[in-house]
Amino acid sequence: MTAVQAFDYNKGLQECLTKHLKVFEKDIHPSHNPVYNAIARRKIKFIKWILKVIETYPDIEFQILVTMIDSEIIIYKEKLNHARTRPATDKAFDAIQHLEWLRNQLKSTHRNGFRD
Repeated sequence: MTAVQAFDYNKGLQECLTKHLKVFEKDIHPSHNPVYNAIARRKIKFIKWILKVIETYPDIEFQILVTMIDSEIIIYKEKLNHARTRPATDKAFDAIQHLEWLRNQLKSTHRNGFRD
């Protein structure tokens, strides 16, 4: 009789996020548009944030990660509502977009068992 190994979701999640991280890090290049590079850097920032959370709390449940991202989205929406300048509005709006992208990416890969 063989023992059935439980799939480590956090390890699978880390591998998935690391793949995305490498893609965005490779995309940054001085010859690219500065706005494009800034977008890639912001996505990298949020991916590293989630990876740090998983590293700090290895037994964290997936739904808690999603809730953390949702909480950050709420914070940035509040910042967006109170923004008085165009750069502040853009920064908050971009952060919301990137966090929603990250949340949707995590949910999608979680649904597929972290397979490509």
